[in-house]
Amino acid sequence: MKILVVDPSGPNLSAFNRIIKSQGYTVVSTGQAQAALACVKEDKEIGLIIIDIDVGDMSFLDLIEQVQKESPAMRIIIIGASSPNCRPADLPFLRKPFGCDSLMGAILRELERAQQ
Repeated sequence: MKILVVDPSGPNLSAFNRIIKSQGYTVVSTGQAQAALACVKEDKEIGLIIIDIDVGDMSFLDLIEQVQKESPAMRIIIIGASSPNCRPADLPFLRKPFGCDSLMGAILRELERAQQ
């Protein structure tokens, strides 16, 4: 299973890639929502998406909605420097900055939920 990371910050993408790959996962990353949607449509091995609330070319809520239409079972984690005013209550949120343990803990919880 692959993990898709969507964050407009290049340094953040590099850090997330390094952390997640170090735990044995395959990572796909992009800074744009439209590219993320293309990845979800083309790569059926993606099972979890980490989405920054400040992804630029589309609102993160629209991205989530479109991802869930394309792949209803997709697990999603929302990240951001500030808590969004509105977000789906059933999706976990990690406030930046967060550590490796927080990130991997959220990933593992979502992967476990996917197995239920």
